[in-house]
Amino acid sequence: MKEVFEYVIKKIVDAQIIQEPYPHILISGIFPDEFYSVLLEQIPNTSTYTSKPKYPGRKTMTLDNFDILDEEKKEFWKEIYGFLRSDKFASILLKKFNISKNGVSDLFLHKDLENFEFRPHRDTHSKLVTYLFYLPEDSSLSQLGTHMLVPKKGVVIEKTTKHQDWELFETVKKSEYVPNSFLAFSPHENSFHAVKVNFPEDSIKERDTIRGFIFNKDEKDYPEYLFGK
Repeated sequence: MKEVFEYVIKKIVDAQIIQEPYPHILISGIFPDEFYSVLLEQIPNTSTYTSKPKYPGRKTMTLDNFDILDEEKKEFWKEIYGFLRSDKFASILLKKFNISKNGVSDLFLHKDLENFEFRPHRDTHSKLVTYLFYLPEDSSLSQLGTHMLVPKKGVVIEKTTKHQDWELFETVKKSEYVPNSFLAFSPHENSFHAVKVNFPEDSIKERDTIRGFIFNKDEKDYPEYLFGK
């Protein structure tokens, strides 16, 4: 997969930083098309995922145990995780956003199976970069992407990482949940974002993403209980 990984790195290096509403990159075709088709075939069945304590009572699953996969899928995802957790991948994103701190990349392969929302928030201080790979088969659920928000006129939000009420914000941009796309940004005081997933009644209720972060593990709010030391 070395050529694929070099392709991804070049896409990130060449991507233009979009300044509004806060610095971010949004890339279509983050993987080569033929590889993306293979990736979709390698997404495991729901039965191989596990629920996380962070999401009690919610059907958001993550791939944690490679050993229960068949050999082909096991090797495939070990390579993907290895690349995305590498110092090289972390350094590319840190450099992209002009961040001089050291950071470690970690991720989950997510499968969302029911409606949910993450209300508007900035992200924790330990996250130097947040990144998302959207992995649908088609664009029929494009509305299930990420809202990028700004406070409404006259609204002042306290300096906190707590989730806020939707009514205080307006969505000024949305990264759509479309095939083979990638979103990344550096969390800071203005990086308000949110997700609201409402599956259409007649749709297959599966939303696949790779959800990852470049962490500063020295910050007090680093989620060690999820990602380890």
